[in-house]
This record gives sequence, structure tokens and C-alpha cells, in this order.
Amino acid sequence: MNENSYCYDGNSGLLQLRLGPLVGIALVIVTFLPVPIFAQDTMPANVLAQRIEKKLLASPAVSMQFDLLGEGKVTLTADTKNHRVRIESPSMLVISDGEKIWNYQKQTERVTIDAVSASSPFKEPSSIFQFSKNYGASIVKHNGEQYQLELKPNVHLQSLLKSAGDIQAIVLDVKAHDKDITIQKATATSAKGEIRTNTLTIKSLKSVRASDFVLKMTNKMKVLDLRE
Repeated sequence: MNENSYCYDGNSGLLQLRLGPLVGIALVIVTFLPVPIFAQDTMPANVLAQRIEKKLLASPAVSMQFDLLGEGKVTLTADTKNHRVRIESPSMLVISDGEKIWNYQKQTERVTIDAVSASSPFKEPSSIFQFSKNYGASIVKHNGEQYQLELKPNVHLQSLLKSAGDIQAIVLDVKAHDKDITIQKATATSAKGEIRTNTLTIKSLKSVRASDFVLKMTNKMKVLDLRE
């Protein structure tokens, strides 16, 4: 029979509870039960985004290229060291040197020139690749070193991304090692339609040509200068 009893301790003057044998055994078992060990936490999405941007922006320039349904190939090249960007598709060409921006519509031969405001993302083209700062990041899937990261741009990038096919979200499949991280696949969605998932590439560039960030004017072009 398992009974608890009280006894008087003459040294302390306190009434003490004496546990029955089964209760004592139960306490011993609980004391030595193994503590569950949980699996290591997934790397936080913002940390993953920060590691990707750090690797990309360590180079002098970064390019992003994709096919947009109904538009064709879109190429964005950001000279991150000199604050210049070039965005080109079959129908338009947008160039900025960080101070002014040229928007050239190829079919109509119209060029609009405007000053770059201090708050414009064209002032700092590398902002499009600052994933931890200018995007909402979330992990879609995770298995060991393999991660699928979804990036949704904030309102600050709207004018820049509108020129680049009006991208609404980017999904990166990456492999994250302790000392390195590699983009294995990139997909995106656009307000103009789905970007073909097998053609989106994001990569670092060792160098760029200064001439790529200057619009070559011709006599056929109709120019509207909004700076005047």
C-alpha cells in the first residue's frame, strides 16, 4: 500500500511530509527521464536573404535576366559600385547613371529624360538585390542545406521593378553551406504574367562597360526633357 505520512522533526521544529515508496520511485523515474532533443532550427529567412545579397553585392555588378510572356527577354544590369543601372527589353530601354534617367520607347522612338530624386530606387540600383532590407522574406521549403526562399519587394522598389517587368515576387532555390551559399534556381511572378520559370538567372559580374550606361542618341528620337 502506498501511503504518505507526516512526521515531526525535533531539530528544525517543522512538520515534514514523508513520501510513500511508490511516490519516491516515481520521482526518481521522472528525474532521470531523457530530455527530448529537438532538431536544429531552420536558418531564419532574413539571415538567408542577407547571405545571398552579401555574396551578390561583393562583385562590381549584378545582372538579372528572364523571359516575360508577351514581352520577350528582359535584362537588368546594376553597376553597384557606380550607382548605374540598365534595363532592356525588346520594346524599351531604361538607363540611369544615378543622377538622371533615360526612358527610351523603341517602337515610337520617344525618349523621356528626368532627374533621379533622392528617394528614388534608381539612386541606388543595388537596392533591387538588397533582399534582407527591401523585401519581405519567407522560407517556403527546407531540407537540410536546401532552402526555397520567397522574396516580395516593398513599395520602395515599385518604380524600379515596374521597369523590370513589374516583378511581384522572386523565389530562390539555394544551397546554404556553413561558409558559402549558392543560387541553384530562380523563378518569379510578374503583374504582366508569369515569368518562364526556367529562364530567370541572377549572377554576379566581374566587370561592366561604361558605354552600356549611356543612351546613344539619334536624329530620329523625339526627346522630352522633364528636367527643364
